[in-house]
Amino acid sequence: MIAATMPKNLLKTVLLLFLIIYISINLRWIFVYRNEGLFDIDESAYLMMAVKNYYSYVQGGLRLWLSSVEAPNAASPLTSALASLLFIFTGPRLAFGIYVPLLACLATVVAIYYIAKQSSIQRVPEISALVVATTPLLVNYSRSFHFAIPATACTTLALLCLIRSQQAKRWPWIIAFGFFVGLMPLARTMTIAFIPCLGLAAFVYVAAPPGERLARIGRLVMAGAVAFATALTWLFLNGKYVAEYLFNFGYGARAAEFGPKLSFIHSVIYMIQIFLDQVYAPHFIVISIGITISILLFFKNLLCSDRNEWLLKYASSPITPISIFVIFSFLILSSSQNKGTAFIAPLLPPTIFLSTWAIFRLSPNRLYGIAVASALTFISMYAFIPMVDLNSETSNRTTHWLPFYGKVVYSDGSGTMQGYEAAFGINTTEPGKALPPEMAEAWNQINQDTLDAITPLMGATRTVAFGFRNAVYNVNTLGLTNSLRGQAPLNLSQIEPLITGESAEGYLAWFVSGPAGRACVLLSSPGEKGEFPPYVNTALVEFAAKQTGFVAAQTLSMPNGRAVTIWKRPC
Repeated sequence: MIAATMPKNLLKTVLLLFLIIYISINLRWIFVYRNEGLFDIDESAYLMMAVKNYYSYVQGGLRLWLSSVEAPNAASPLTSALASLLFIFTGPRLAFGIYVPLLACLATVVAIYYIAKQSSIQRVPEISALVVATTPLLVNYSRSFHFAIPATACTTLALLCLIRSQQAKRWPWIIAFGFFVGLMPLARTMTIAFIPCLGLAAFVYVAAPPGERLARIGRLVMAGAVAFATALTWLFLNGKYVAEYLFNFGYGARAAEFGPKLSFIHSVIYMIQIFLDQVYAPHFIVISIGITISILLFFKNLLCSDRNEWLLKYASSPITPISIFVIFSFLILSSSQNKGTAFIAPLLPPTIFLSTWAIFRLSPNRLYGIAVASALTFISMYAFIPMVDLNSETSNRTTHWLPFYGKVVYSDGSGTMQGYEAAFGINTTEPGKALPPEMAEAWNQINQDTLDAITPLMGATRTVAFGFRNAVYNVNTLGLTNSLRGQAPLNLSQIEPLITGESAEGYLAWFVSGPAGRACVLLSSPGEKGEFPPYVNTALVEFAAKQTGFVAAQTLSMPNGRAVTIWKRPC
């Protein structure tokens, strides 16, 4: 009953206090559990970009830094660029780079609070912010160096600016909307798929009221020009690389690595399962109940006698652009075979707001509102407490039965890297917990030893081919190791089984005319432990290597016992 007597300002104070504690907990978690540890294959690539940007600034100031940020790449530059600026003050301490996604998560929570304030329903802003802040996927990816959370922040801030523009009546806010829309692909290229959804949402919202419609649409067009100009600052030079990457991984041959080929209906069902898997059952239940209620409320009002008046009012409501964005973005994600790494992240804050709004909107009864606020606060704490400390007993994964879905995860304190290490058999001591420091050091050392061994063999091309695809020992981890030494970049090529096929001819083509054609050094390793599927046929790779002039030069050993052969050929 405390919430019943809680003054409005006190509720804001409690939320602010929670956010301070929340940031402090996450700062400590990153420092304790990510510092001096391992990074997954994507994190390694993005951190490599950040370290290159940092050394460019050190060696040539702002001009060389800008040149490095704009260098040809299919990966979005924003997160790595911001991390490199942080490194100017801290040095290239990799774990400190993760503070960029954490700050982006905080920006997302604050943005959703101010979006929810437009609903004019008591407690919705504070509870929406709380539920978003404790969503497992958002917490976990704010503790990893991925692009998901910065992209989520840009998307949520774009929605906030659109709503605060009051249907494009306010110039500063509608221009800010265009800026954040343009920033989205600079934060993560896959958000390009969401931009048409935002455009549709904005057009309906802005064009709905009849008065001064053309003037408002004109301002929206100006916002579109700002978005285009912002995105063009990077896409002008890198658009072709981004297009090749998106069509290859989103709908092309490489998409098969990231999701099964399904009919559209089955893909929608699979997307719902992904929501459950990534936000866990408590938040999934909240979202499911809220979206169901919002659909029922929509049809209830649609069937009323004065539905034309209601439709005009609804189209002008801030709920409308949020709803349009969520629905169409969800369908866009369902259309691709590649469901990606936290691709759903930008959808979660607006979806959670809609769900929270609908649940509170169901009844104006004061006691009902208190009960809902209490229940959602309990769910939020149930989800977040296990994520406070990885070594606590509460961090252990809990699974229970959920109707229609079977046994599912309800809570889990493991982060993305702990799940990654467990999935690939890297942490065999205590899967899901912190990797023993000596094991992390051993994997970092194999990258150091490899770099030392291949440096005299690389030749002028500095091209190295990887004939295997290990989770923590690959082109990106080796490239990151090289970048941390401040050395000239390596040209790294990793075999792609879906492109080469499992044949000597395919591997031979890779060595002769493919990406590995200029390689003077090859690394091969038989075995499947710690490998990404589909697996490589090492015997055929080595046979093809010998056919193209490679000879074995040295052997190293991975911490998991697998042998690594270093091959060389004249260059």
